[in-house]
Amino acid sequence: MTDGSSPNFSSSLIAHEYLSHAAPETVYAWLKANAGELDGMYMSPFSDELLKALLGRNDPIINIGVASVATEKEILRTLWKSGNQAVRNAIAGNPYRGAGFWHILSPHDWADAEELTSALQDGDTDFIKLWCTNPALDFNGLKQTFAKEGIYEGISDDRWLITVYWALQNPKLTVRDDRHHEGTDFPTYRAAWSLLLMLSNNRTNAYILCERFSKLNTFIAPYESLLEEEAANILTDREKWNQQQREGNILFLRHVFERWTASASADPNARDKDGNEAHEFQTLRQDVAAAVANRGGEIQNFIKDHSDVYVRRGYYRGGRFNNAAELRTAFEKDGKDFLEAAIYNENLYASYPKGVRPAFRGLVEENPRYEDYPVPSFTRIWDHQATQLFKRDPVRHPDPNIFEESPPEPDPSNSVGQQFVSKARRVARNTGRWAWRIAENVFYAAVVWYVLSRLRGHPENVIVPILGLIYVALRTGGVSLAQITLQHALALDSIQQKLRTMSDASYVRDRDEIQAIEQMKHRLTGDIGIESISLCAIGAICVWFLFTAL
Repeated sequence: MTDGSSPNFSSSLIAHEYLSHAAPETVYAWLKANAGELDGMYMSPFSDELLKALLGRNDPIINIGVASVATEKEILRTLWKSGNQAVRNAIAGNPYRGAGFWHILSPHDWADAEELTSALQDGDTDFIKLWCTNPALDFNGLKQTFAKEGIYEGISDDRWLITVYWALQNPKLTVRDDRHHEGTDFPTYRAAWSLLLMLSNNRTNAYILCERFSKLNTFIAPYESLLEEEAANILTDREKWNQQQREGNILFLRHVFERWTASASADPNARDKDGNEAHEFQTLRQDVAAAVANRGGEIQNFIKDHSDVYVRRGYYRGGRFNNAAELRTAFEKDGKDFLEAAIYNENLYASYPKGVRPAFRGLVEENPRYEDYPVPSFTRIWDHQATQLFKRDPVRHPDPNIFEESPPEPDPSNSVGQQFVSKARRVARNTGRWAWRIAENVFYAAVVWYVLSRLRGHPENVIVPILGLIYVALRTGGVSLAQITLQHALALDSIQQKLRTMSDASYVRDRDEIQAIEQMKHRLTGDIGIESISLCAIGAICVWFLFTAL
């Protein structure tokens, strides 16, 4: 992997010699450009001999470059022991430092735990940011951050809150990854959501947590401590465990919405001088509601109809609306609060469900401004959001200048007649389908009877045509099985995508994946079509020979 500013070498020996004498800026650029892409089996493209030779030059710029890409613990240990804060920050942000088999059991083996604790306590805040947002920090490390365990146990509460602030933004928790983590991520998400129960409900903590939970990929409510009875064991009483989980999710959310309010806080700064609740509390409740807006029907109904307008705003911010009528009902209920939250809901800019996007645009155009709402207007915000989403994913988010026709509203007076006609058509289709199958089987039986009646002691004349027809029948069964398998695969894929969309409002399918599936579907459909034509031709020839022999 190279770019236009870094040289490309045809030999590792040439690279070693060149980099040993090149300008530090060139070495730094080359290291960053050639570090490679991270994956589960990542192996550093740099030899230990090359990196050690570069460290031997003892140049600050080169040292920072090596610290940004190295994986070998002795090299990282040497750089860490230098004590240079810039080099330590580079190690903290090095996404490769935890890669490789040898780092699985001891990801921080290049530094002592006491040294890392000291760096988190006494280093600059950039070190904490780079350390906690680095995807090299594994799920166990993130869990320890939220639980204030391990290397985080010895730091002050103020510094620990900074680690929490940045760890909640780690890509491992916020960027969708379909790789299976074998359950190692569940305790981490549980620890993250436990912060809402563990931290004091003051304005500072509300600021640290707000606008964070709606970005998390997974909702796991730590409701056990809120239950009035002992938590059930999933292995011995699964039914009760499922019931407790459903009720526990609502119990946890109700507790959080009641706890993170100015009225429940002892913080004198929870309200401004006019007695109004600090916006950090309001934003936090809205953010938590947005995070769970699509986590099942019970949770959805709970937050959609909640008495707290900021909880309802969370639903408007992250929920999915099925039709234009739901949008209109929400707007009539909350007006400006609805628009302020819904204007940032990416689901309302999507092409599906049909009619929701143009209906939302209509609401925005009908209510472009309020007296106390600052510029830009809702219309300008809609235009900006729609344009950015279209650039990012034109498959899911259409061109902001093009609208499909809204589906006509159903006529209640004609619904009974429509249902009768629809049912009659369905009965007629099913009757015709079964009649065709019966007629088809009767025809096959008649053909077999006719053939057998015409043999008259010379069966050798029909052996080859019969074998050919048996071959066609077997291959036809295979083609039918292939068609059924393809239909089942597409149906299962559709169900999987719907489940993902229901469980995560931020999920968007990768366009390359969609194109690959479409290409595979067209290829298989073409193969099945060619095979069917070939079998029809072979079958016709066999039938001709058969009746000629008779």
